[in-house]
Amino acid sequence: QKGAKPGLNREEAYDLITIFTEDETEQQKIVSKLDMQMAQIEMMKREAENVVNSIRDVFKSYLKDVFESDKLIGFPKVRLKEFTTKIGSGITPRGGHSVYQSEGTPLIRSMNVHLNKFKTKGLAYISKDINQSMKNTIVTGGDVLLNITGASIGRVCVVPDDICPANVNQHVSIIRTIDKINPYYLSYYFSNPNFQKFIFGTESGATRQALTKSKIEEFIIPLLPIHIQNEIVIYLNEKKTELQRINMFVDEQLNAISQLPSSILNEVFGQYKIPEEA
Repeated sequence: QKGAKPGLNREEAYDLITIFTEDETEQQKIVSKLDMQMAQIEMMKREAENVVNSIRDVFKSYLKDVFESDKLIGFPKVRLKEFTTKIGSGITPRGGHSVYQSEGTPLIRSMNVHLNKFKTKGLAYISKDINQSMKNTIVTGGDVLLNITGASIGRVCVVPDDICPANVNQHVSIIRTIDKINPYYLSYYFSNPNFQKFIFGTESGATRQALTKSKIEEFIIPLLPIHIQNEIVIYLNEKKTELQRINMFVDEQLNAISQLPSSILNEVFGQYKIPEEA
């Protein structure tokens, strides 16, 4: 049997060193090589992860530049309830997870709602009959989804059109705006770092980790002319797309880095023959 075992990890590799050779000098050379290369890999991994974190910070800075700009001074501030036709959360179907299906009407949960991003991973499905019994919380294209409980409170996005019609459980609120509010503008405004701090700073958010309908209705937002809202959405969409490209590239690099330990171990041990008793 030639080479290192598939999936061999660092600890197993060090255990095998004494099996491959009894020469202590050779053992030390192998250990030194592994330590040096593993340290380099960890450094590369940390650098890539730092880039990912920096990307998040860069987009936050874009949001702050837009929504804390002096250009917004002078525009009226309005209560959210005055510019929506619906604010409300869903319910968990009777039977909970036991009634979830592999297909049917999507049931959106808090795990699917992220900051200006909808993730289909973990998306549950319910039957048409159950969906009909929850008809008051059916989600339609353009609805803003806001997580209102738990650790993910405050995460917000616009539901993708291709998911609809859908439904939501009790941890997600539906916000349906009138024509004077671009839903993507609202989602971006809610994800602005200062507004996120406001959400966590509210009595309900900090104490019970829950946002009530009445609290959401009283959210104050700047009412800009719709054409300016649209311009803001276009600008932030472009910035988000640019950063997503960078993020995808970094993810590819992280994936490649994660493969390096196995490659290095095979390179180091490939010259040795593993005894049968190993």
